[in-house]
Parts: sequence; C-alpha cells; structure tokens
Amino acid sequence: MSALPIDGLELDGSLSYLHFEYTTISADVGIPGVRGVQKGMVPPYTPEWKASFGIQYAIDLGQNVGSLVPRMDINYEGSVYGNPTNAPTNRISPYLTANARVTYRTPDDNWELALEVTNLTDTYYALTIDDSHTSTGYISMAPARPREWLLSLRRNF
Repeated sequence: MSALPIDGLELDGSLSYLHFEYTTISADVGIPGVRGVQKGMVPPYTPEWKASFGIQYAIDLGQNVGSLVPRMDINYEGSVYGNPTNAPTNRISPYLTANARVTYRTPDDNWELALEVTNLTDTYYALTIDDSHTSTGYISMAPARPREWLLSLRRNF
C-alpha cells in the first residue's frame, strides 16, 4: 500500500500472511533413526506474518532554504524456525523494529544531508539460528545489528 493523502505526506505499508503445510513426506528422506521433517512443521525462515509501515512528511522551509523530511518505519516479523526440522532450540521469536530518518534537501534538490537511526529501540533478536546439537552438540545464533547511527551526504546529478 502506498498513499499520498495530502501534499507532502507519504504513507506506505505491507502485510503478508503465509500458511504453509507439508502435504506428503517421503519416508526415504532423512537419516534412519533420527526424527526428520514431520507434518505440521514449516520450512526454515518462513514467517506466517510480516508487516511494515512507513510515514514521512516533507516540510517546506521556504523557497531559498529547502525542505526537511522526517521519516519513521516500523517492521514486524513473526516467529520462524532455523531448521527444516522445527524444534524449540531453533525457533526465532517474533520481533518488531523501528527506524527513523531526517533528511534536509537543498531548494534545487541537488544535495541531501540525512541523519538516520536503525533499530531505534536497540532490540536484541536473532537473525539466524544454526541448531546442529544432534550432530555437533552446538547451537549458534547470529544476532541482528544493534542500534546504529548514520550520517550521509548525497549529491544528485
């Protein structure tokens, strides 16, 4: 969804729902004696729900001054599993993140200076989980990036 309800205001968003079910599972797949993929399990990294919403508003600072554009984004991802064989040890919990940005644009739109903050709330969550405990005895996780600040300068030609 994308909307421009009034001059300068932009709204955008998305929502997705995925309901996946294995319908058949071959007995020939997997390692004998080891529990493999079962009906009711889901493929790795396929959340049932995902959503995002963004809002920005261009503020005209005057003909010879330029504009200021604040923006806010919110993203949600439902729980996922890191392995085809779903287990509590490879489940990644759902998470919600927010990003913010303020952009100054010159009157001719040739230059932009932006200050951005990603993972605004400094949410700690897993991006990936490698659950190899049945073969190696280890479970490892890669965390998402923490809150980060970014200052950028852009020249448009």
